[in-house]
Amino acid sequence: MAKSYDVIKVEKNRGIITITVNDGRTIVIDCIENTITSVTKRKVKNVPFLDFPDNLAKYRILTELDDLNEYKEAQRKCKLIEILWENLDLIDNLYSIPEIPKGYVNYCKENNYKICDKTYTNFMAIQKFKNYSPKEKEFCEYVFKEFHLINNNITELYSYLYKIYNTTLKSKEYKEIFNLWSTMRIFIEKFTEVYTNSKSKTEFLKIIDTNKTFNKNVEIIDNYKNKERNKKILERENKIRSLENLKFDNYIIKVPSVMEDFTNEGKQQNNCVGYYYHDSIAVGRNLVYFIRKKSNPEHSFVTCRYNIAEKETVEHRLVNNQWYNDNEEIIKKCDEFINSIL
Repeated sequence: MAKSYDVIKVEKNRGIITITVNDGRTIVIDCIENTITSVTKRKVKNVPFLDFPDNLAKYRILTELDDLNEYKEAQRKCKLIEILWENLDLIDNLYSIPEIPKGYVNYCKENNYKICDKTYTNFMAIQKFKNYSPKEKEFCEYVFKEFHLINNNITELYSYLYKIYNTTLKSKEYKEIFNLWSTMRIFIEKFTEVYTNSKSKTEFLKIIDTNKTFNKNVEIIDNYKNKERNKKILERENKIRSLENLKFDNYIIKVPSVMEDFTNEGKQQNNCVGYYYHDSIAVGRNLVYFIRKKSNPEHSFVTCRYNIAEKETVEHRLVNNQWYNDNEEIIKKCDEFINSIL
């Protein structure tokens, strides 16, 4: 293993960078000639990662050294250069590689890969499969490459995939391998999105059920994802709950209090209120309320959508999305009341 050095001083003279390390020796990087001279005075020509596509880009390393405190970036690159001294021909770039893990160089050699961000990420992800059983390892490596999961480093994802895969194979849902791969891809996308954004990753992982199929787990994830959104929806609707106190001769106002109220209204009215405006309500763009007849308060009559930016009810529809033109004074009073409390 090559020795690592701490950078003591960095000096620049046009295109030449002289890096002094802690034992007093120097590393010289010539950005014009594309050469590096190591602490042992060995000079290497045509260094690949200094050979940028255009002349201006050659001096990127000079700009980086100007901007980085205490030349940490120079120190990192110097350490990597010393480690890779015998394999400089393999280097494509070192910009986002924090270290050279054991086995990585051989991995690149065996697969005819360059040392770069992409192959580093790929190698690190594959290391996660080492402790798996041979069949599970083979499966996960295949999925990793087939689905191009280069940037997906969620260890927990791979630990679930093989088990859910086998559950799906044995289920009545399984029809053909194409459908299985399709549903698995959807599961991977949903899992990754929610896991990445979840405040409590431990809580999220508890809902994944390896005894259920990919389709069932997608439903589970969707329900979990919607849980927080639905909470916001009901909190916002609750702000106009007192709208129900308005008095009209033949009508009452109902504000949704549970998510089933939206679903029920959508089914009775044959409209999209059961799902379409959920996201816009959650973020504070719209609110929904219902006008019902006093004689039949459980039966849908008019579905209303109030737009917060417009400060008025912009939709009031009967069954099958027919526009409701009667009793405009009810709509007007509802708007005035909502505007007074928001």
